[in-house]
Formats: sequence, C-alpha cells, structure tokens
Amino acid sequence: MLTIAEISSCAVGRFTRRALMGYLTFISVTFWSVIFLAWLMYPWENSYSIMTHTFSFLGSYDEKHNPEWWWIFSIAMLFWCFSAMPVVLYIYRHFTGLTLWGARLGAALLLTGCVHIGLVGIFPDARGMVFGVARGAVIACALYLAVGLLVEPEDPRAMAAALTRLLGDEALRAEFAERGRRLVLESFRIEHTVEQIERVWDEMLVAGRPQPVGAP
Repeated sequence: MLTIAEISSCAVGRFTRRALMGYLTFISVTFWSVIFLAWLMYPWENSYSIMTHTFSFLGSYDEKHNPEWWWIFSIAMLFWCFSAMPVVLYIYRHFTGLTLWGARLGAALLLTGCVHIGLVGIFPDARGMVFGVARGAVIACALYLAVGLLVEPEDPRAMAAALTRLLGDEALRAEFAERGRRLVLESFRIEHTVEQIERVWDEMLVAGRPQPVGAP
C-alpha cells in the first residue's frame, strides 16, 4: 500500500523501487481492464477480431464498430497518456547521469509518444462527423472552433434536421471539412506538440525540484 508521500513523489517521477513496481502494476492492470471492458461492450453483431480490425476500432463510433460504448476506449488511452508521464520523468532522471542531452531527447520522444496515445483516444478510428450531440467537450469544440453543427441530446428531430441541412448544403460540408483540416494543421503539428510537451515537462520538473531552505 502506497503512502500519501509516495503518491506525491510518484506524480513527479520520484519513485522508490517498491513504489515504481506498484505504480507500473496499477496502471497496467487498470489500462488493460478498461480495454477489456471496451471489448466486452463492442457489439457482438459487428464481430470484432484482432485479425481483421485495428486496435482503435474499439474506440470507433461508426455504426459498423462501437457506436455506443466507444468512449470507454478513449478513457483507457487518455489514462495511459497521463499516467505514463511520471514514469518518463523517472527514466529521464536516471539517464541524466549518463548523458544529459540523450536523456532530454529520450524523454521528449517518450512524452511525444504519450501525447500521441492520448490523441488516439481523442480522435478515434472513425470517419469524421460534422454534427454532434451537445454535450461537454463537443460543445466547446464546435462553438469555439465552428467545425460542426450541434443538436440537443435525445432529440431525433433536431438530428434529422441537422443531417438534412448538411446533405443539402455542399458548400457548408466543404467549409466544415476545411476548418477541421486547418485545426489539425495549426494545433496538432509536430512542432506545436513538442512545444506543449516541453512546457509540461519543465513545469513538472520545477514542481518536483527540492526548494532551498527558507524559500517561500
């Protein structure tokens, strides 16, 4: 059983041997348990198979995949994205004794991998939609970025009206498609991703650095 102090240290990558083993066991069991749940909730009539389907089809909201429970897969991927970051900081600290720049490069690559795993959860393996149910992050994304239409939840008439509008307006579909493409190019290019990773990395390192005696 981890203590509060050990948990706080783990958050910034300062693991004891016992804490590291416990933490790795926890995130591994949790991640694969949620993935297993996503597989259990995958509609049997859609016949998921690792021989014919990609791993991320568990998170696809397409009707032919997992339209109702796709978000379980997204939770698993986002959990792994964030829970793996303290391990990356732990690896970084242990490699700085060998080569500082090598440790920085390795940590940057590993953190990039964590972010990309999270992006798989945010952008599942599905054909793009230009409308969505007005809930949570969908509202923020559509209103702020204007990349789609919103409808109220559990309102089939509103959804039908949105679909009818899109089907009858080729220019609007093209505009949404272009805005979505521009969003990806501007916000998720590799340079932007690296900048965000480095900023998070610097903040976590500063937070975990021992303060001098008498410092506020």
